[in-house]
Amino acid sequence: GITRLQQAAEGRKPETGGELSLPQDPELLSDFIVESREHLANIEAQLLTLERNPREPEALNSVFRGFHSIKGLAGFLELSEVQALAHKVETLLDRARNAQWTITGEAIDVILKSADHLNRWLAHMESLLQNRPSDPPLPDSALLSRMAALGMESRESPELAAAILDAAIWDGPGELAAIAAAVEIGAARESLPDPVSAVPVPASRHEIR
Repeated sequence: GITRLQQAAEGRKPETGGELSLPQDPELLSDFIVESREHLANIEAQLLTLERNPREPEALNSVFRGFHSIKGLAGFLELSEVQALAHKVETLLDRARNAQWTITGEAIDVILKSADHLNRWLAHMESLLQNRPSDPPLPDSALLSRMAALGMESRESPELAAAILDAAIWDGPGELAAIAAAVEIGAARESLPDPVSAVPVPASRHEIR
């Protein structure tokens, strides 16, 4: 299954025997679910190490690679919601890997909740593949707000919040409200810089695409 995903991501047609396009191929989606769950299980294990040592490079790199892999494969399979969330967490982790930001207890909780949300998406896709009724998980505005606030709390890297904004795939008022709430949190902290002051808020989702 992983070989099929790798072949597809590299542009080679996998031997699935079906007529569906690659993003719609049930076998590829099933492989994606299996591999993503393995990544998420490893992420949870590595976060235990980061709780003890937030700068442990091997654990940081492993967690980053997990979200990076999920993001890449989700993008290939046109799973935009999964890709967007994985990309946002990846943005935070990349700063930590480059010593521009330190993982905190709040960050670990946000990463875990992001992994839980991705697991709910995997369960939803699995239900659809098994022809069982399922509704997609609703966007978690509270989680998005906490994620954006984490970027604004980084005094070492005030551009982190802007990077999260740039990484976002805007899904409508829910996410805009989440970012606005994070901006209010940042404004209340007198000692913090204003990292998003230079980032224009789009009048509509079409302007950011």
